[in-house]
Amino acid sequence: MKSIRKIILVVMAVLMILPLTALAAENTPSVFYYDVSRESLRAGERLEITVSYDGKNGTGVAAFVVDIEYDSTALQYIRTNNEEAVKNGHNSTNATQGKVSSVFTSKEPKRSDLKTGKAFTYVFEALTEAAITSEVNIKTSQIVGGDGNVIEGDYSEAIKIVILPPKSEDSLLYSLSADEHELDPSFSPVIFSYNMIVPYEVESLVFDTECAENAVCRVNRKNLGTIGSDVDFVFTITAEDGKTVSKYTVTVHREEKPEKIEESSGSPNAAGGTKVSKTPSSKATSGKAKTNSSPKTKAGTEAKRSGSSEVSEILTESATEERISPTIIFHQGDYPAFMSGALIALIALTAGVGVAFLFLKAYRRKKGCDSDDVENE
Repeated sequence: MKSIRKIILVVMAVLMILPLTALAAENTPSVFYYDVSRESLRAGERLEITVSYDGKNGTGVAAFVVDIEYDSTALQYIRTNNEEAVKNGHNSTNATQGKVSSVFTSKEPKRSDLKTGKAFTYVFEALTEAAITSEVNIKTSQIVGGDGNVIEGDYSEAIKIVILPPKSEDSLLYSLSADEHELDPSFSPVIFSYNMIVPYEVESLVFDTECAENAVCRVNRKNLGTIGSDVDFVFTITAEDGKTVSKYTVTVHREEKPEKIEESSGSPNAAGGTKVSKTPSSKATSGKAKTNSSPKTKAGTEAKRSGSSEVSEILTESATEERISPTIIFHQGDYPAFMSGALIALIALTAGVGVAFLFLKAYRRKKGCDSDDVENE
C-alpha cells in the first residue's frame, strides 16, 4: 500500500511540474520578433508581417520554423519574401488556405547560417469590405542553435488587424450658401449650376459649404469681377476615395451702379421767361386768360406808359369741385405780343370814339346856331 501511495504522489508531482515547465519555456525570451506594417486596412490594401532574428542567443540559429494562421475570408495570402538574413541557408514556404509555413535550415549541420535582421516578410491583402477585426497568429518554433542544441522557448503572438469599410465615393455638397445672398434655383445636392445677383458694393464672396465626411472641397476664387460683370465660382469636391469628383458652378452677377436722378428745382430759367406752375387736382382743369386792366382809355394809356414796371396776370377758373387753379405770371418786359396789339387797338378805338363824339357835338352845336338864326329872321 505504501509503495502505491508513493507512485501516485510521484505521478501527481510530475503532472504539476509539466505545465509549469511548458509555461516557462513558452515565456522564455525569444530570439525572434515580429513587425506589422499596419494595424488597419481597407479592402484591396496590403498588409506585411515581418519575422526577424535578433542574434542575442550566443550560438546563432541553424534552423527554425514559422507558422502563420489567418482568417481566409478577411485576408488573402499573396507571397513570402526571403530577406537577407536567410539567403545563406535553405528556405521553403508552403501556403494553404488560412495557413502559411516557412522552414529555414543551414547548409551544414551545427553551423549558423542565419544572419541578424529580417528573415521572412509575408504579404497579405484585405478581401472583405465589411468593418471587422481579424486576428493573425504567428508562431516561431523548432529553433536549433548553431551548436546543434534545441533552443527552448517557442514564441507566438496574436496580432489584431482591423478591416475598415471601403473609402467613400460620395462627392456631393450638402450645403452651399453666401451670407444673405440667394441662389437661383434653391440649393440641392443634385443641382450643379446656380445663378446669384449681388449689389454693386459687394467686391468678394465667402461661401459656406458642407460635404461628405473626409471629402475635400475647393473653390477657384474669392473676388468678384468689375461692376456689371459675371464671374463663375467653381466648387470641386473630391470624395474620400480620391477618385470620385463633382463640380458645382455659381455664376455671380454684380449689379450696375445706379445713376443719380436729379429732380427739377422749379426755378425760373436763365432767360427770365414765363414760369408755369401747376398743382395736381382731383380733376383736370383748364382756364382762359383774363386781363385785370380797366377797359377805360386812361387806364390803358397808363398801362402802356408803365412798360418798365412788372405786371402780373393771375388767371383763375372757378370750379365746383375741390382743386387748385393754374397760375400764369408774366415778368417785366415779357408781355405777349397779342396783348400789346389788343391794348393799342383799344387805345385807337377809344380815341376814335372820342373824336367822333367831339365832331358830333360840334355839328349839333352848329346846327343849333343855324336854327336860332332862322327864327330870328
